This record gives sequence, C-alpha cells and structure tokens, in this order.
Amino acid sequence: MPVAASGPPASPVSRSGWSHFPTQYVGIADNSQTSSSMNWLATNGSIPTLRNATRRVRVTVANGTMTVAIDGTIALIRAVTLPPTVLLGFTAGTGGYFDQHAVSAVSITTGGSAATGILSMTPSTIAFGTVTTGTTASQPVTITNAGNAALAFSSFTLPGTPFSVTGLPAAGTSLAAGATVVATITYAPTAATSAAAAFTVTTNVGVATTSLTGTGKAAPAVSTVTPTSINFGSVTRGAVATRTVTVANTGGSQLTITSVGAVAAPYSLSGAPAANTVLQAGQSVTFTVRFSPTVKGIKRATIVIKTSAGRTNVALTGTGT
Repeated sequence: MPVAASGPPASPVSRSGWSHFPTQYVGIADNSQTSSSMNWLATNGSIPTLRNATRRVRVTVANGTMTVAIDGTIALIRAVTLPPTVLLGFTAGTGGYFDQHAVSAVSITTGGSAATGILSMTPSTIAFGTVTTGTTASQPVTITNAGNAALAFSSFTLPGTPFSVTGLPAAGTSLAAGATVVATITYAPTAATSAAAAFTVTTNVGVATTSLTGTGKAAPAVSTVTPTSINFGSVTRGAVATRTVTVANTGGSQLTITSVGAVAAPYSLSGAPAANTVLQAGQSVTFTVRFSPTVKGIKRATIVIKTSAGRTNVALTGTGT
C-alpha cells in the first residue's frame, strides 16, 4: 500500500516488537478519493501525484512480513501477525480536494509470521506405465499441511474410470499444522488404451493437483482345456462311447489353435478344430472323442492340443469288454 508523506524524513524507532512513526502529512490523490471517509487501501498498486508531498512512504505486506520504505530506502522490516488477505490503509474522517490530513503517532505491532495453513501434495505426477487389463496398480499420494495453522478441506475433484482414489478425509474436515494424510490412487484398465486424468484437492488456503497417466495392455491369451483326462470305463466290444473336450480362450488376447493331434483306434475325434483356428478372448470350441473297442482290454491314448499359448495333453483311458 503506497502512502505519500510530506515533511522531514520519518525516523522510525523500533522497540521490542513495535515501531512508532512521528506525525507525517499526506496529500489527496485525486478528486475520486474525496469523500466523508477516505480510505487508501493496499489494493492501490501505484502512487498517484500527491499535492504537497515531498517524501514517499511505501508499505508492503506479503507472506507475513511488512516492509516500510521511505523514498525507496527500506526503513523497517518486520513479521506481522495479520491475516493473509488484510487490507491496510489510513482513513481520514473528513476531507476535501484541497485538504491535508495529519497521520499522527502511527504504531505498528509486530510479531511472528502470519498463522496460516500451507497445502502441498506429493507426488505432483503419477505415471502408472503399462498395466495389464483385468489387473490393478496403486500408488500413494501424500497431502501435507506445511503451515503453522490448520487448513480445511473444501472439496475433492476425483479422476474418472479407470482411476479411483481411496483414503480421503471428508470435505469440511481440517488438517492440523504439520499433519499429513495419505490417500491411494488406483489404476484399473479394462481396455488396451491410454488414459489421463487429474486428482485435485481444494482447501481454504489453496489448490493442489496430481496428474495421472496409464496405459492398458491386453491380457495374454490363455488356453484352457477341459477335461484334461477322460476315462470311458468299460465298453462292450462293438459299442461306442463318447465324451467332449472344450478348448477355451480365457485370456485377454487372440488365441490360435495350431493343431489338435489325431488319435489311433479304438479312439477317434469328431468336430476337432482345424489347424490355425482363431479364438478371440472369451470364445471356445468343443469337439467329440469316441471310444469303440473291438477287443477286450485296456486301451490308452493322448490327444495333443497345441495353441499359441502352449501345449495341453488330454489323457484317454477305456476298457473293452
């Protein structure tokens, strides 16, 4: 807040936490400031032309510190216990365009830094990298009050799917000076695409944001064969017993059935998939296995199923009677 003064240079005398300025005279800035009550507030950032002003005093209050400069020379630096949004000013009870007013015995009480909360959130960026769809990745985010007074949580702006946040305090609650709260941000991709979002904390002393990125990767193909063993039991010669085998892609990517091996008599296959049959995620194919014994005794065989995800053997056992 600029204040223009006339007369001899002010000589502040500092005594244990306060400073006193002798009487100084201020001029009126312009006609717009003449009224029954004239306030010159700190919101006025420039020093206008003042009548009868031979010395200029500038008072600056920022970050809990007040600086007083006379004609550009700093005369006083003190910490002040003022709210961060305070408006300082000198007020004259009456005034006219040609009046002068005395500002007498100005005293400024000094003390420690203004008590206020200071919000910080770390990290400011979280890159989850590549995460397989159907799985999750989590990272902590720490919200800290680095100030010397409590801060109040006003609201939280949460990221959308596939991100989520847990462990947050309720809006309207406070965080004590020096205290922290740790929340957890989780990335759970459901598609093989990139995602970006932000998590924002709004308080009475400011806003903090953490940027989020991640890339979903399709889960690999998984070949699931059921059953992996078949016991036909006892079958009369000349009769036929049948069972089925299913090959399913239970993964998240394309599966290729490269081959289904043939089996020797008395076993045979019906409806087996051709070489290089493709199964998309969630698809399956079923074929039939036949056992038709012509002689007595136990007969064993193995169906070898090869896919892009690996090999599976299906053991066959049957007894001719």
